[in-house]
Amino acid sequence: RPGGAAEAELRANADRIGIAAVKYFDLRQNRNSDYRFSYDAMLDPKGNTAVYVLYAYARIAGILRRAGGDGAPALDPAALALAEPSERALALRLLKLPEVLAQVEDDMLPSRLIDYVYALAGDFSSFYTVCPVVGSDAQAS
Repeated sequence: RPGGAAEAELRANADRIGIAAVKYFDLRQNRNSDYRFSYDAMLDPKGNTAVYVLYAYARIAGILRRAGGDGAPALDPAALALAEPSERALALRLLKLPEVLAQVEDDMLPSRLIDYVYALAGDFSSFYTVCPVVGSDAQAS
């Protein structure tokens, strides 16, 4: 029955999101501070939560799907122009990943990586709002 399969998939996805929310919330906490468990805080769609980051991921996956491929086309770095401030902010954030990973390795604070992922999702959201992307109305015009 098609409806049953869709419902089962929704339930499976809800389970995955719930587990991701708990893991993200745990990693977000500074290991040197007190921990306060809260489902409401974990599942809030706004703010530094897995739900917010997964929403950004879903947008990116949608862009790649509309692009018709499983990756970005080859780009000529010399032809790359970052005209919008949000493009530049996103590019600069992406370039910080090696530095953030080294910092996490040095101080053993995974919360730094979570802070980076949250900021990256925010930069992507700003970029997505302002800049035309594959499959958008602005791109078609």
